[in-house]
Amino acid sequence: MNDQILSLTKKLIAFPSESNNREACLEILELAQKELQGFSFTPFAKNGIPSLLYTNTPSPTKKCKIILNAHLDVVPAKKEHFVPKEKDGKLYGRGAYDMKAAAAVMILLFKELAQELPYTLGLQLTTDEETIGFYGTNYQLEEGITGEFAITGECGSNLRITNRLRGLHVIELTASGVEAHAGHLWHGENALLKLYEAINSLLQHYPTPDAPSWITTINLANITTKNTTHNVVPSEATALLDIRTIPEDVDTILPKIQSLLPEGIIMKIIKSMPGLNTKETNPYIQKLMQSYKEHDKQLVLTESYAGSDMIFFAMQGIDGIEFGPIGAGQHSDEEWVNIKSLEDYYQLLKSFLLSIT
Repeated sequence: MNDQILSLTKKLIAFPSESNNREACLEILELAQKELQGFSFTPFAKNGIPSLLYTNTPSPTKKCKIILNAHLDVVPAKKEHFVPKEKDGKLYGRGAYDMKAAAAVMILLFKELAQELPYTLGLQLTTDEETIGFYGTNYQLEEGITGEFAITGECGSNLRITNRLRGLHVIELTASGVEAHAGHLWHGENALLKLYEAINSLLQHYPTPDAPSWITTINLANITTKNTTHNVVPSEATALLDIRTIPEDVDTILPKIQSLLPEGIIMKIIKSMPGLNTKETNPYIQKLMQSYKEHDKQLVLTESYAGSDMIFFAMQGIDGIEFGPIGAGQHSDEEWVNIKSLEDYYQLLKSFLLSIT
């Protein structure tokens, strides 16, 4: 089976399916359709962004029991990174780890097991995860696709079960001041300094960690002002903040930030997404744990500091996890996936799917 997985992964890597390359994204979905010929599927598209949902039912359906989720888009890369290469037991190439190898496993598993499973299995193939996923996974779920449990083969889990993800809030802070000549500061109010005071207050309460930490963090992403010259006191300034929130803080983070802001700072919520917090006691996690025992693998539950399309399932009240093969270097020139881990990944997922009635 590993030869089949490796072959299909290489084919997928060869497509320069960057999120903004619509032609390549369509072509990679066409390859998936050839692999899955004969199975029922529903095509989706929003804002020109295509995705597919396959089900092991005679005709398309929106109700699944288990959903396997895979994105086929990648971040931009040099031309040579779309030429897969093997070295020292690793497969290199853009998307090898994030997450075309996992997608290949899910496609081949669906082909092998679809006809013998006694329940509805869904396979989502999307092309916009790297640009947040609003028009792929999220759109499918908004259109009524549902399930009891979802697994995305997202990178980072390394054959561990990632059952917790931090949520995301993007907020904009605006400060207003009074314009004046820089030589007469006493006539003005500097909006940038007001903004600095606000940001400093937030970072004192949410300091930047110097090591991986399961805490709520704030990233100062951007500061802008309309002022373009040195001899004017700026009368307006805006900051963009990326806030990653642990599940324990989801309900309190925005009121807390508002309370920490100095008077006169206006807060605008640009985007707000919850975290994922699938309990260890979830029956499907328990079944996957059993698969680990059957294959003499050590199970580790872990959390992820970034996000994935799994957040959209959480928004719909659907439990799920990130679970993918071993690798590293996502979004870098040295992205790779461990070839042996692909077979392990396949067998663990296969045992899990077959254990469900």
